Order: sequence, then structure tokens, then C-alpha cells
Amino acid sequence: MRKRCVINVATNGYVQWQERLLASLEQVGRCHEIMKWTNILPPGSPTHREWSYAFKLYALKDAAQAGHEVVFWMDSGLYAIRNLEPIFACLEQDGIYFVEDNNSVAKFCSDETLSWFGMRRDQVRPLHLISGALMGFDFTREITKTILDAWWRAFKAGLYRGTVSRHSGMEDHRGDETILGILTHIHGIKAHITSEHFGSDSENIRPTTLLRSGYYDWPKTA
Repeated sequence: MRKRCVINVATNGYVQWQERLLASLEQVGRCHEIMKWTNILPPGSPTHREWSYAFKLYALKDAAQAGHEVVFWMDSGLYAIRNLEPIFACLEQDGIYFVEDNNSVAKFCSDETLSWFGMRRDQVRPLHLISGALMGFDFTREITKTILDAWWRAFKAGLYRGTVSRHSGMEDHRGDETILGILTHIHGIKAHITSEHFGSDSENIRPTTLLRSGYYDWPKTA
């Protein structure tokens, strides 16, 4: 068995979501280890206020340094309804597991990010964001090293922030999801469709649905 791991970071109000996530993984049966950070960030990570969602990169780095080979990030708002073996099987086959967001990169890509990658907004309009809620990496594969190296370079170049050009039809800037959307295109990675393993509500649960979103079902605080 490969050294598999699910990783998650939760602070403040998200801790109760993390608890639900971890409980659900136990209920469906684990085919992996769990590495979590609760009310603490991974080593070296800036705060969410300093750099939004940078803690995901640092969590992946810490998991790799801990010796995990195949790592699947899950946001705290998700929970499992079935065993994650099919996701890990896909991940180990392809080296990377990404889920395509419905939104266009063009709507959430800063001018600085376009300039960094040498692309125009019309070129990224057909591209989709990559969901930051669930993503997997096989650290033994060259494609993972390539993507993570490029992702780190973009982050260190300051591309988690950027100018929002309303006149261009842009709505906001999403650092990690935008960067991954462009890198997926550049390196020819085929992302999974959202409905393959994920269901956002009870109406679209399929036999292949493994995960659900709990963002619409906030756990009640005692």
C-alpha cells in the first residue's frame, strides 16, 4: 500500500467543520492516514489574512516532508459519504487529481497573473478554475514536482494578490485556483468534472459520489 494521506487545516470557526470531516472519514472506512492542523498553521505558513489560502501550499510541503507519498487535500467544509478509494486510484494512476470549477479563469485572473504567464484575457477565457477544495498529488511523480514548483514560483512572485480590472469583466482574483487553472492548461492535465465524485446537495448524489459539501449545512455550535 502506498503511503496515502488526507490533509486538512482548520482554525477558529472551521474547527467544527474539520471535526465533521474527520468523523465522516472514519465512518466510511479509511484507505489512508490523516494529517491535520487544528488552530495552528503548517510550519512557515503566513496567516490567511497575510496571504489567502497559502496554508494549503505549506500543508502539502509539510506532508511531503513527513514522508507521505500520495496526498489528498480536503477543505473543512467537505465530508465523505463513501470510501475514498476511487479518488486515490485515480490519483495514483494520473499523478494529480484536480476538479474543474465551472467558472472561467478570465473572470478571476488578475492582470499581474496574465502578465506573469504571458497570456491575454481572451486566451484564458475558455479555461476553468481548478477547485481548491479538493486536490491530490502523488509526490513520486514528475508531473507533481513540475506543478508544485511552478505553483510555488507563482506564489512567491506575489500572484495570490493582484489588480481587479472591472472593465474587463473580471469579478475578483483567486490566487491558487487561477494559477492552477492556467498550469493545468499549460501542462495538459485533464481535470475531473465536479459531479464525478462530488455532490453539492442531496439532489445530485450519484453512485459515484464520494464527497459532499457542507457549506450549506453549517454544523450547529453547542
